[in-house]
Amino acid sequence: MKGINNAEQSKLEAIIQANPALVEPGFLESCQKWEAVQELANKLGLAHGSQEAAQFIAYFMTEGKEGAIPSDLDERIQSVLNSDAAEQMNVAVACTNPEGSPDILFITIFCTPEERRNGIWRNLAIDSAESESYEGPFVCFSPADYDAILNASKTVSGLSDLPIVSLPNTDR
Repeated sequence: MKGINNAEQSKLEAIIQANPALVEPGFLESCQKWEAVQELANKLGLAHGSQEAAQFIAYFMTEGKEGAIPSDLDERIQSVLNSDAAEQMNVAVACTNPEGSPDILFITIFCTPEERRNGIWRNLAIDSAESESYEGPFVCFSPADYDAILNASKTVSGLSDLPIVSLPNTDR
């Protein structure tokens, strides 16, 4: 394998040997399906790692043979699945990274215009950050806030004489 040394290649081969499913046909598709189901669980507000989320994911991954869909989510699931209104939104989240240092995490979430208006997008962004082991306190910034963030960071770093570059705004 190009780009890795012999020790790394040996470790990789040992992992594959211990987990032959990693190279079986259909494994990548299963991973993509799991990611899609996990994203749906996030959109529905199921807490990452909760029993409810685990049951929900198991239900979809086993095509209904295991797990369950909480009855109170039936209507919400249908609206999310049938809705073309959910839109991609890029969010910057100021938080603490898994190493304990201050950080800004840039993530993409999907939310409806109503969720955006009601501020629910912040909860979705925080859930996504927590699922990647980031910790609070959390401060979420929408694309409309990006220019202000750039201005403030240039002022703090003493680079205020540089021109501002606008980032894409998905709010429009």
